[in-house]
Amino acid sequence: MRATSTFSLTLLLLIFLQGTSFSNDRIDKKKSSQQLKPNNKAVTCIPYKGPGIKLEDSIEDINGGYTIGPERMTSLSGFYDWQTNGDCKHHVYYVSESIIHTAFTTAIDSTNIETSRRTVYSFSSNGGLIWQTQVQVPSNVRSGFAFLTAGNNGASNGSAIIANHSGSPLGTAIHVDAFPGLGSFTHYPMPAPRYFIWPQVNTLSNGNVLVSGNTYQGSSATDTLSTWVFNPNSGQWIGTQQFLLSSASTHLNMRLTSATGPSGKALLVTTPINDEGGSFGGNRIFYWTSTDYGANWSSPGVLFDTQIDSDGDTSSPWIGLDAVYDDYGNFYVAFNTLGSNGSYSSAKIWINRNGTQNKIVARNTDIPGAMQSAVSPQANMCSMDWPSLSVTQNGHYAVVGYSVPKQTDTVNGFNSMDAYFSLVSADLLGVSTPYQITSGNNDERYISLNRRVILNYKIPLVYQKDPQPGSFAFNDLAPLSRATLIYREIEYLNPLTGTGFTNTSIPGKFTLYQNYPNPFNPSTSIRFDIPKSGNVRILIYDISGKLVETLIDENLSPGTYGINWNGDRFASGVYFYSLEAEVFKQTRKMLLVK
Repeated sequence: MRATSTFSLTLLLLIFLQGTSFSNDRIDKKKSSQQLKPNNKAVTCIPYKGPGIKLEDSIEDINGGYTIGPERMTSLSGFYDWQTNGDCKHHVYYVSESIIHTAFTTAIDSTNIETSRRTVYSFSSNGGLIWQTQVQVPSNVRSGFAFLTAGNNGASNGSAIIANHSGSPLGTAIHVDAFPGLGSFTHYPMPAPRYFIWPQVNTLSNGNVLVSGNTYQGSSATDTLSTWVFNPNSGQWIGTQQFLLSSASTHLNMRLTSATGPSGKALLVTTPINDEGGSFGGNRIFYWTSTDYGANWSSPGVLFDTQIDSDGDTSSPWIGLDAVYDDYGNFYVAFNTLGSNGSYSSAKIWINRNGTQNKIVARNTDIPGAMQSAVSPQANMCSMDWPSLSVTQNGHYAVVGYSVPKQTDTVNGFNSMDAYFSLVSADLLGVSTPYQITSGNNDERYISLNRRVILNYKIPLVYQKDPQPGSFAFNDLAPLSRATLIYREIEYLNPLTGTGFTNTSIPGKFTLYQNYPNPFNPSTSIRFDIPKSGNVRILIYDISGKLVETLIDENLSPGTYGINWNGDRFASGVYFYSLEAEVFKQTRKMLLVK
């Protein structure tokens, strides 16, 4: 961390412990590109006699209009209680109710957690009620930290794709399951000339996978943002590895996030923690975009600079970052900040849309009982931390999950964290009510939301649940404990639907865009432009020309709109959707495949 800056994030609040546990995770890696054989070896855990977790029941909030299902234990459990070196991992991917993937980092030996660190995977085929025995990815190899996506076409369609780093020295590898839920992964190490660690993976709209991570710049100890594209169907790395640098004063101690969207869009975001080139000598958040499936990237832009915010506080980025695209190509970034005084109460969660709008979502002071003073410091922990994003398919809402330590909820001298979420209108970004997901005596952190709100009403999510807060794995001096990945679903009583206003500029003409995704099952999004006020209708016809549903029949103001169509009640086949407004009419074809 910065030691000399007048705006230091090390003030009182957070002590960034450079533990010896991860000293090998910073070594450049050159590794054979040999493909390893698939494995499906289940994990055997060493018996543990410490305290266990207590599962929480379902929650119904009538005022909030939602329910939260009961906690479901996945089979992913062990003794490694540290899921990230700062960035926000994706640990759940909901393909359908019969295809739910989860991944986790754990340790299988309570007497030697460092050498027994593993990436593990599990699968549910019945909506998260039952989970298969956890599988190591790769088998019998020390690895970390799990990051999960899934294939969207070809042989990998619906199958889990996991990134992690392993070996000595370390290098990134991608692991592709042979079939959804089979647990037989093929290992694809990154080829020469250079490797990175802490990899992230997001599936591009053409089925390839954007892989991003941190590496060294030459032989110096400077972090560099690196990206490469991988084809999960052929097992080939596409093009060449790319290295990206922002205008930060230094790139040391950098955290990142990435996202992919429709029509080849992709996003990279980073916050170099030691950067002092921003306002008030603080650090900044930078971003790059691609419109050609990660082949080329824009120049870096500044997404957030240290600033005096709307509350009058001088806020600077901390290390939590997550990003996601909606179906219309808008991207959203969630992040956390600290005030210049470094107090716990100064922490905030923010959201940004398309790199230009930064709005506060929630404050530490908005949370009843939030921690104001720590009993014991915890490494890399902020008093509002690890933001995770999900968006509705219609682009109308974003959901932000995060963890908050509680002042009076302590175990063995460490403050426990609870999980929260906020529902944010994509059109009116701003402060939103924080809703509590967990409230027991256990510690819940590292919340990971599914990237999409399913059918605009259901939000699958996972988080680490631990009877002991703090970290044994990262030298917090917390007692050893067994941490478990928990699966839950937030369900809104009414779908978060409606006509989503997606663009503030006035279009020059009527336009009906191709639906996305297409083919689809069971829902798809329809986007259209309206250049002037008037009555607008969006109509759905079957192959015979019969009108089967009217999505919109109302007066709309000029703008770009989007609406979701759910084909769950209809048979597979070709359908047509039509935009009708005054003398204008346009029709397009779409394919529902069940």
